[in-house]
Amino acid sequence: GMKSDCGKEGKLAVDMREHACGMVEDFEKKCESMKSAKTLAADHSFKVNENCSELNKEKHEDLHTHTAKALFVCKRSRPDVQTPVAFLTTRVKEPDEDDWKKLARMMMHFEHTKDLALTLETDNLNVMKGFTDGSFTVHNDMKGHTGAGMTMDKGSIHNRSAKQKSNAKSSTETELAGVDD
Repeated sequence: GMKSDCGKEGKLAVDMREHACGMVEDFEKKCESMKSAKTLAADHSFKVNENCSELNKEKHEDLHTHTAKALFVCKRSRPDVQTPVAFLTTRVKEPDEDDWKKLARMMMHFEHTKDLALTLETDNLNVMKGFTDGSFTVHNDMKGHTGAGMTMDKGSIHNRSAKQKSNAKSSTETELAGVDD
């Protein structure tokens, strides 16, 4: 399901549209309604709703399957979905209805951005740049979240989005932990 195009010198396109479209089509069959969302992010992206009911067995298996498929895609050609995938992978053992809504939001994002492909381009292989950012206490257990990426001119060659392993005392400490990660 992954196509690589090296047709132009110094440029690589990694395309997994067929895989992403297949995920969306399969999810639409199982989901009552997929509402439109303007962005992938939401205020409750990292929140666990303690009062939400657990998923039935079928939805639980579907959430697990679609999260695994999204993980496969985001590691290869769609780094834009790493943040919701990072959260959903922590919830596959005990998902609830709120996690199902987060999955539906991510699938809607795939639907609206299905024509995106990862494009890497450079004319100078000697210049590499790294970026990192940390968000302080965004998870329910008060842990931070780190996002990072490395580029060589145009396009990111490596991305990371992960919950931090320890609690920080300040946003500065969160940023330092993110750089260390």
